[in-house]
Amino acid sequence: YSQQLNQTIGGGMSITSTGTGIMARIGLQYDDFDVENPIGSTFNSGNGFPFLDLTGQTIRLDFLANDRDLATRIELAGSGVSAYNWVIAGNQDVPFTVDIPVSLFTGNVNLAHVDLVTVYFDTRPAGDFALGSLQAVPEPTTFVVIACAAGLMFAGRKRFIK
Repeated sequence: YSQQLNQTIGGGMSITSTGTGIMARIGLQYDDFDVENPIGSTFNSGNGFPFLDLTGQTIRLDFLANDRDLATRIELAGSGVSAYNWVIAGNQDVPFTVDIPVSLFTGNVNLAHVDLVTVYFDTRPAGDFALGSLQAVPEPTTFVVIACAAGLMFAGRKRFIK
């Protein structure tokens, strides 16, 4: 059976580097019961979700703040591996959301059966950020299709009742 990805990070996940020459790589990982070998890493068995169905989904990161540009990478693993890299702009001291549709990921993972989600954050020297939650939500086009289908069902029901 499939699970949903919706993780709240209690109090925010804060990463701070205090020196001007210090950079850090931080990884968050959501694992199932198997062993995978994502790009550049080997992770042991987890005791988390059975698998995720990320078909038509968007990965949403809710930040509390980010003071410097933050290089970010999300890896999805299962029968294959897919990844997406981008930079989150700094100088954001109010909460903000970043949405990444899984359709932008490159690779060959089966999105209907994702066993491992890993998010890497590479801070710039003296970079600080706080992450409040990570979740998978339907892509906007999925919302449109659902709304259209509901509208057609309602219209058909109205016509049938008359």
